Amino acid sequence: MKKTLLSLFIGSFCFAQVFETVPVLQNEVQAQERRFAIYPNTAANEFYIKGKQNFSKNVNGALYDASGKLIPVKSDLKDSETLYVDINNLPSGVYTLNVTQDKELLISQKIIKE
Repeated sequence: MKKTLLSLFIGSFCFAQVFETVPVLQNEVQAQERRFAIYPNTAANEFYIKGKQNFSKNVNGALYDASGKLIPVKSDLKDSETLYVDINNLPSGVYTLNVTQDKELLISQKIIKE
């Protein structure tokens, strides 16, 4: 683990905090992100999650509001590679989409609803 010192100076006061960070393998993160295309983002009524390979029955998408509450949305497989998510009835705002497979988080991305 790497230790990082963050210092903040306000007037004559200094606030400092040491953080321990775990390096993330950038190639691993990029590989996960390349497995899916999520569009459009910003969305008005719906968005799509397109897999780079066919979705299995064990791939799920969950949408959460800013407070972390799970938001029920209608979703259907448009074809074997594309999942359609209807957000027409949701208020405008920023949501978090988590895509999981066999309960393992594959990607987490912000979705903006117009």
